[in-house]
Amino acid sequence: MTRKQTVILIALIVFVAGGIIFGAANRINKKSANNNPPQIPPVSDSKNSAEYYTPEVPKNAKPTEPDKIIQNATGQKTETLKIFEIKVTKKGYEPNEITVNKNDDVKLEITAVDGDYDWSMPLSGFYQIAKKGETKLIILEARTPGTYNFECRDYCPGAKIKGVFTILP
Repeated sequence: MTRKQTVILIALIVFVAGGIIFGAANRINKKSANNNPPQIPPVSDSKNSAEYYTPEVPKNAKPTEPDKIIQNATGQKTETLKIFEIKVTKKGYEPNEITVNKNDDVKLEITAVDGDYDWSMPLSGFYQIAKKGETKLIILEARTPGTYNFECRDYCPGAKIKGVFTILP
């Protein structure tokens, strides 16, 4: 191998190694930036917002008991994730009402039982499509109190399927 070929080979190895290191560092930065679940954003004042959100919560509303709770102790802070399993069938969402406290971290496990369905919470940007037998996950922070409507928007057999997600103050 000539000296020129050796220099080119070393330069190529350094270039590839640099790309691998840069890619790994970029992936770590993206993961650390996404450690916090998305928040339900403050609701805009659009004309249609009343159909999907109201700042009022039902009187005497109590938090729904989650299906599972995961606690993760990190340093001095203990984080709790409340998990709710939602089944969707032609009859609707089960449960179709979920109530949580403000500042709860929530994971919704949405399972399409007897067909393809979607789950949409308009004004918040959350949307998932689940094929028959599939479970989709939505993780969110409950920060803005009020009552949010969710629905099956595009993949619904027959009439629209609706539900209510309430965040207590």
